[in-house]
Amino acid sequence: MEVVQEHTPKSSEGTVWSYLLAYSAWILSIALSGLLFFLLHSVIDQWYVVLDFNPWAHSAVSRFYFFFGGIVWLIFIYFAEHYFTTGIKMHRLGQRIIRVLAVLLVMLGAAALSLRMIAPFLGVSS
Repeated sequence: MEVVQEHTPKSSEGTVWSYLLAYSAWILSIALSGLLFFLLHSVIDQWYVVLDFNPWAHSAVSRFYFFFGGIVWLIFIYFAEHYFTTGIKMHRLGQRIIRVLAVLLVMLGAAALSLRMIAPFLGVSS
């Protein structure tokens, strides 16, 4: 006769804290990616002025950025939530949080650096 062992979770407390951490990181990544979204709009806007492109197309570029950038942002929000919650099941939540937040912070730094680099061309003191 074969004995079947039941699988019982170690503790529901650990999963509650894991989900709390995952969704807190998710909200933080939404905020940082939203900041990046608007910062990139400023970068595109400033570079557009400096490179002296067609002024008639400036409005179109800005509107297309908000439309397509908004879609990309919503897709990121969905996949970040999925990435974090599957990280709980795979016991890699910490790794995944660090990976996502590090990429967002590097991109924010690059966008801010780009704005600082362009300031002298616009006559703005930084």
